[in-house]
Amino acid sequence: MDNWKTRKDHRGFTLMEMLIVVAMIAVLVAISIPIFVNILEKSRESTDLANVRAAYAEVLVAACLDDSENAEKTVALKQKVDGWQSADTVNIGGIVHSTGQGDTPNWKGDPVGGGVCQVSYSADVGVILNWNGGSGPQPNRYGDLLGPLKNSGMLNMDSSDGFGLQGATGYEIDSLAGTKRVQGIQDNLDGTLLAQPGCSWGYYGNAPQGNHNLFWSSVDISKLSPSTKVPVIIAASNGKFYVTETSIISKGKYNALASSATYRQYMTGTTYGTLEEAYAAYEKAVAQGPYKDTLQ
Repeated sequence: MDNWKTRKDHRGFTLMEMLIVVAMIAVLVAISIPIFVNILEKSRESTDLANVRAAYAEVLVAACLDDSENAEKTVALKQKVDGWQSADTVNIGGIVHSTGQGDTPNWKGDPVGGGVCQVSYSADVGVILNWNGGSGPQPNRYGDLLGPLKNSGMLNMDSSDGFGLQGATGYEIDSLAGTKRVQGIQDNLDGTLLAQPGCSWGYYGNAPQGNHNLFWSSVDISKLSPSTKVPVIIAASNGKFYVTETSIISKGKYNALASSATYRQYMTGTTYGTLEEAYAAYEKAVAQGPYKDTLQ
């Protein structure tokens, strides 16, 4: 009898009991893994924010010291998930941005898992945070403004046929002119600001000198009166950008932003090294005036 009791007291778990324990462990693991992953992602975001804030400080100091070598920093993001998981509103050096807010003069794009944040400085708007998905230098998000002219083939064709520009010492291609040259530009607008609905543009220059300049405005000038001032971005042939105002010129049947005789007078003042910086300054200027609804 004593031996039987001893055997009974030392019996093991039944199969059913073991299955119940395994099931309970599986449930606990299933609950804890998402929590752990979320905590890990928030930790990565905290690291990213700290690194971007450090880059912000470095760029700001470089701007104050006129140190062009350190005036732009690229921070590789450690986060694996797009957007912010840890907070709806983020503050980096006084630049406050909320989820779903969209672009501002100082904040472009949204953080992308495995992406980068490019931190740069513009004399007009201050520090600019540009978030995108690459791991290195990114093409600007507005395209090459001189690209449509280059890709049209005009620069390699003689001007005698009314399309080419070789030999054209003072040319102008206005978006409302309706010429063969305008059509050649329109066929190559994809991926640039010139494709924006309702915008106005014009190319002005001297082909033999390799001088080609693009004037662009978000304003539709077709129904405005001559001499009306409108904001423009100028992409110059030397790689610099200007943000200024031009006075609309009447060409009889259409309006133009400038002419081959007047465009040079607008290429003065503050210059910008990138189109991103120029557009940020343009955006800030237009947002305060009557054409704010033309921004897209």
